[in-house]
Amino acid sequence: MYKKENAMNKIKNYEKGFSLIELLVVVAIIGILAAVGIVAYSGYTASAKINAAGQTHSTIVKFITAEVTKCDATAQAPVMVTATGAAATTVTCGAITAQTTAVTAFSAHFEGKGFNNAHNSRSAATSTDCPTNNTADQLTTNLGCSIITATGTGTADQLTVTTCVEDDCTGANQTRTTLISLD
Repeated sequence: MYKKENAMNKIKNYEKGFSLIELLVVVAIIGILAAVGIVAYSGYTASAKINAAGQTHSTIVKFITAEVTKCDATAQAPVMVTATGAAATTVTCGAITAQTTAVTAFSAHFEGKGFNNAHNSRSAATSTDCPTNNTADQLTTNLGCSIITATGTGTADQLTVTTCVEDDCTGANQTRTTLISLD
């Protein structure tokens, strides 16, 4: 009887755990899921950066338009900040409705408010590192930058806000451009 029990215990000891094949199958499945997950995650982050850059562009355009409209309607001075985040006490309605001073005032405001570049979070969306004109080569190197430029002529003061939201900035859907009248 003792030998029979001892033999049964040996068989039970061999049955504990997983076989090498079972472990290899599990590792292979985990590897496949990880590979699929990494590719999907990369796609999600790229899409999120494009959407965030587009949203930044939209917010900048809406703020500039609202402040210019408020100045026209009420002559109330805009509440803006400097590039360091301090209150901009020298900004007046005259400063934001004249294109020569509006570019500097609005760019500094968005930098001071912490509008980050969606594609490079170490730089501001309207940073002075962004190019000053709208050539495709410069937009490519500053992907995610929102460039505010004075584009009016004569007595028509205008600003153009251009944001490169996707890689090479050459297609119509890769760049957002909005013209804002300051008059």
